[in-house]
Amino acid sequence: APRTLTRAVQQVTGRTAKAYIVERIVLEAKRLLAHERVTAARCASELGFPDPSNFSLFFLNATGLRPGAWQAATIPD
Repeated sequence: APRTLTRAVQQVTGRTAKAYIVERIVLEAKRLLAHERVTAARCASELGFPDPSNFSLFFLNATGLRPGAWQAATIPD
């Protein structure tokens, strides 16, 4: 049940289940963008987002940057 999951995750991590899941998805997205150097659209697909624009908005809300901007700022040329 959602409440049971949230309670268990909160006991271990101090965060809600949703916050923990968002953190893990963002971490994996950053790994794909930085180390695999995939496009934002490919990253969205690999993470199961139905549309690249949904992923871009999710990433923007979580990090303050669009995936392409984060990738450009993180990866040196």
